[in-house]
Amino acid sequence: TKEEVPPELASCCEEAQPAAVQTCNADPCMTYEYYASPTWTSCSETCGGGTQARTVFCMSSLGFRVDVSLCAHLERPPAVQDCNMNPCVGFRYTLSPWTACNAQCGGGTRTRVATCQSTLGSVVDQALCAIPLNVTEEACNTAPCEVLTWVAEGWGECNAACGGGQMSRAVQCMSSATRAAVDASNCDGNPPRSTEACNTDACDFCEGELCSR
Repeated sequence: TKEEVPPELASCCEEAQPAAVQTCNADPCMTYEYYASPTWTSCSETCGGGTQARTVFCMSSLGFRVDVSLCAHLERPPAVQDCNMNPCVGFRYTLSPWTACNAQCGGGTRTRVATCQSTLGSVVDQALCAIPLNVTEEACNTAPCEVLTWVAEGWGECNAACGGGQMSRAVQCMSSATRAAVDASNCDGNPPRSTEACNTDACDFCEGELCSR
């Protein structure tokens, strides 16, 4: 049988029933993720391997920077990376052997060829290599050239007081390099006289009252 609604509740049945459930905390749940800057710093080296960096931090879904521990469950993007790993190219001279000196004595010069090469082995423009002084030319055989000349010493005493005597001196072929005598055949021309007449006046036998008067 149909139950009769008490008169005092009849008006409640005619009104909308209040909600028994309602939504709450409708704001989106907060999430966290790493933010990595798309821009890297300049590489620390121009060649041979360097590093560059970028900004990486933990950010909330509202766009705020937060403590990195909130992103601990995530894989962190690299903040540093290698760059400019290509080998550095240097330039230096390779030098040929010296030529023979163009003078045997008295100062000459000798030369050599300088070729500018990269550290990769290729020949490049000379302007890429700094030229040190005397890299391609230098002095050589700077010792004075030997000169062989006749050298005469001073005259000795005459071997006679009068009537004609002879005095002598040493004449030698000398080397200017060693200042020593060498074989006479090494000197050109005729040597100076080694003997010479002296005291050629006739002797006066009456000198000293030796003659009777």
